Order: sequence, then C-alpha cells, then structure tokens
Amino acid sequence: MTTPAILVLVIAFSFAVTRWFTRFAERYVVMSGAEYLVVGALIGPLVPSHLLTQTALDSLQPFVSLLMGLLGFMVGLRSPRGLGAGPAATVGILSASCVLIAVSGATLLALDLLGVAPPRGSLPLSLPVMRGFGYTLTLKSYDAHVWLSLIVGAAAAVSASGVITRTRERLGAAGETGQLLTTLADTSQWVAIIALGLVLAVGRSTSAVTAYGVGLTEWALAALALGGLCGVLFSLFIGREIDPQRVFLAGLGVVIFASGIGTALGVSPLFVNWIVGVTVALTSTHADAVASAMERMEHPLYVLIMIFAGAMWQPVVGWIWILPLVYVAARYLGRAFFVPLFARALLAPPRVSLAHGLWSQGTLAVAVAVNFSHRYPELASIALTTVLGGVLLNELLSHRLLRAVLIDSGESRDSSPSTETVEEAA
Repeated sequence: MTTPAILVLVIAFSFAVTRWFTRFAERYVVMSGAEYLVVGALIGPLVPSHLLTQTALDSLQPFVSLLMGLLGFMVGLRSPRGLGAGPAATVGILSASCVLIAVSGATLLALDLLGVAPPRGSLPLSLPVMRGFGYTLTLKSYDAHVWLSLIVGAAAAVSASGVITRTRERLGAAGETGQLLTTLADTSQWVAIIALGLVLAVGRSTSAVTAYGVGLTEWALAALALGGLCGVLFSLFIGREIDPQRVFLAGLGVVIFASGIGTALGVSPLFVNWIVGVTVALTSTHADAVASAMERMEHPLYVLIMIFAGAMWQPVVGWIWILPLVYVAARYLGRAFFVPLFARALLAPPRVSLAHGLWSQGTLAVAVAVNFSHRYPELASIALTTVLGGVLLNELLSHRLLRAVLIDSGESRDSSPSTETVEEAA
C-alpha cells in the first residue's frame, strides 16, 4: 500500500473515531487520547502487519511536523487567557519549571546509574554546580544525555488543560478551584514549549556555530523572530476578512508556512507556531474566529499525533525500562511539593490537593517527545519509551483524582461528601 493511501486511511480513522467519541463516549468518560498510543503501536513497524513501515514513517515526517505546528498554534491562541491570571499564572510557571528541573535531574542521574551509553559523537560535559567548604560539586555527563533529560523534564511539566475543562463541564464545576487548575495547566504548557524550543535551538546552534558563526542567542532570537513575523503577516494578510472559511484557510496557511521554515532551519515547529499563535492572539482582531475555526480540528489532531507517536515507538532493552517509573515518581514528588509551596506563598491556602488535579498530561507531553525524536533519532527510543510510558501510567488514576479534587472543593453539582470518591481514587 502506498504512503498516501496509508495517510488517508489513518486520517479517515482519526476523524471517524473522533466523531464517534464526540457523539457517544464523551457522555460517560473524559479521555485524554493516551489510549490511541496503543493503536499507533499496533499499526506501526513492530507489528507483523506493517501497515505503517519505517520507510513510510520517515516519508511522513513533514506531515507530522505540520501536526506539531498546528498543536503549537492552538496552544498559542489560548495562551493569552492565562496572562491575566496574575499570581495564579506565576504559581503555574514556577511550579512547572521546578518540576521540569526535578524530573530532568532524576532522569540524568538514572541514565548515569544505569550506564546508558551516549550516542556516537556526543560531547562530554563537566559543569561545576556548587562550591563550599573547600569542595566543588561537578556534574559530569554528555550533552546528548543532558538534552534528553531536559526534554523528559519538559514533558513531565505538562498538565492537560483540555481534560480539566471537559471534566469541569461534566461535573458542572465553575468555581475558583477549577479555574485555578486550568490556569496552572495552561502555564505548564508554556514552560514545556519554551524548554523544547531552547533545547532544540541549543542543539542546532552547536552545529551552526561552526558552519555559520551563529550561536545559541542568535539562533533562539531567530526562532522567536520567525514566529512573531509569521503572526504579524497573518494579521496584515487577513485584514478585515470575516468569512470563517477564509479565516480558517489563512490560519492553516500560516501554520504550514511557519512549520516548513522551522523544520528547514532545524528548530521546533511546535515552538515556532506557538509564537505565531501568541502573536495572532495579541495582535489580530480575528483571533477568536481563528480559534473557533481551529477547534474543529482539535480532536482529530490529538488522535493523529498519538497514533504517529505510538507508531514511532521502538522498545528499549534492559534496565532502561525503569525510566518511565522514574518519570512518574519524580513528577509526582515534584508536583506534590512545589504546587502547594508556591500556592501557599502567592495565593490563599488551597482547601484541596491541587497537585492531584494536574495529573493528566494529554497530547502536548507526547508531542514534545515526538518533536525531539525527529531532531535526535538516535535518542528516540529512550525519549518515547520514557514519556509515552509515563503518560500511560499517569492516566491510570488521573481522572479519578481530578474528579475527587473538584468534588472536594464543593464546586461540582454533586456537593455531597466525597469520602467514597477519595477512597476510590486512592
């Protein structure tokens, strides 16, 4: 079967499943999309049917980059809703950043203890971390392991705001706790996308500084300028157009353009299009119309990204299988410690465990790993195994915990004591 025919079948499947999910399944359960990772693995190169071969996946990389760009654009369009959240946005950024650092450190330590060999051509790093009492604590590793650990940390920082929104709608929870959880999840996505953009910019500048004399600062500024320029061009191009179809096509066109340039430059299309989305949201009067038009593609987009991520996954060997457990444990400890720490310092003391409401991760965490895997294919199996395994493990209890938090806050239609719900979640 030809690659275009396979692509058509996968897209048709994603739209059909999304239509069924929207009409029937969402009445009874809120799903983050992680279950489609299994579907992708079943149609990928690992299964004897070989519906999606490795050659087909390689040829579809530009299409996957476009999906990354669309996701970044959608997240960017929604980003300004968190800018006016004040202290809540600060809590979200600080806590997500600390989770990123904690999970990155745990992953880097695990890679060293497990003796994971770095890819060929990796550069040794020796960084002094702390000095005192006549001693110096020095971090010794390889650049590839550092980039991998930072990407795993960036994925761990993500919380799924869409899952929180849909769960609040089902429970009728419209209070401050639900809104706070949404803000914390939104801002965690900013942290993850910025970290991804910086890591890939660092990797790109490592080769570009020799070839073109362009360092990290110049490369990061170029990525920012590219996204901002595309967003401004969209605002100028669309003018006073009000036809929804033309607004949608203009938005899709700017995403394709920015994704193509970002991929050609070797930077993240997810990051570049996030900048485009933020710029459009802040400068265009059509931002709401574009966001509304893009919402029609939201669920199929999530399904496609999950399917391709599952198809790209290659199993690891030996003790590396421990990394998903390290991911989940470090993320849990980081969330449980830093979220209440900053919430008590900057907000009123929360009555419920906010960290339990931020357990679900959704599509963006997977997209971060997929985007990194395209840039560093030699690290793809470790990155995808760690993140995809961690996301699947997180989904086992995420919805029960989120539901328990919203009920305990007294904001849902079911305002009865939730002892049974908490016991069930535990």
